[in-house]
Amino acid sequence: MNARHEDIDLIDNCLHLGNRLVATDVCKLFARKITDVLTVMDEPIDVDKRIAGIRYHHIDAEDNARQDLLTHFDNTYDIIDGCRQLGHSVLVHCRAGVSRSAAVVIAYLMRKRQLPFHDALELVRNCRPIIRPNEGFMDQLRLFERMDYRLNANDRQFRQWLWRLCANRDRLDYYYERRTVAEWMTPGLHWGQQLVCADCEFALFSQIHINSDFDEMYGSGAAPVTGLVNNQRIYIEPKEWMAELSAPDHSYGFIKCRCDAIVAEYELLTPYEDPLVANPLSSKHQCFKIRLMRGQTFRDQITDTKGGNRRGIRTSFNASKEF
Repeated sequence: MNARHEDIDLIDNCLHLGNRLVATDVCKLFARKITDVLTVMDEPIDVDKRIAGIRYHHIDAEDNARQDLLTHFDNTYDIIDGCRQLGHSVLVHCRAGVSRSAAVVIAYLMRKRQLPFHDALELVRNCRPIIRPNEGFMDQLRLFERMDYRLNANDRQFRQWLWRLCANRDRLDYYYERRTVAEWMTPGLHWGQQLVCADCEFALFSQIHINSDFDEMYGSGAAPVTGLVNNQRIYIEPKEWMAELSAPDHSYGFIKCRCDAIVAEYELLTPYEDPLVANPLSSKHQCFKIRLMRGQTFRDQITDTKGGNRRGIRTSFNASKEF
């Protein structure tokens, strides 16, 4: 292995990729006129090790296949490009400069140059041959390419990927946070029709949260709200108001609206076992199935370019009482 690749490499004008040691090496940073350091690790650089005159940025990330980097790519792009636009040099690093930070730099170049994933990968590898993003990051970079190099919460495959990645109660808060970030970053978010509680009209979920059947958990379609029929089981994304999902044992039960009305029965399923523990498809509870328990009201939700909504047309629907 070439020793120079264990330290720091210039990838593009004012853009460097390296390891943790160089992030606090005053001589090497000043020699390359680096003004900003972006740390992609589970811990930021210790304050007492930071160098005066250098700005430090941090993305909390571990190096495993279940780590989400994808929803941070817009943020890391803004950090890197903001520095370069000012003529400042930036170092992106993780522990070894091989996986996490390499994935962030690849994502940046994909968007900046509109490059396919493999072209950006080879560009970075030519400058730093030791890079090897883990398989989870590679999948996320391919999905980033599919979404035209920006977060797109309208993309069904992205929404399913995020849910599979976080599909257990210990990660629900993270799931809600990152889904909200993606939706906020998506102009013209297509919420579709909305289902509301018949008692208090609280918004339960929208068409964008629905997958019409099990097969579509891995496809691209979503069921229209008005297309739901008696005896149909539907698969949806969890919602923040579903407090029951945070219970210690939450594989089956009933869901109450905020007004305390029982609105659905739910079941969390694992469709198959994946021997690769690190693979997000092996998560416990990756499918979320509900049956509406009582008459509900549907209404159209009209969106604007900011993702806002206002009340639209309303129709009635009586749900099946058999699960």
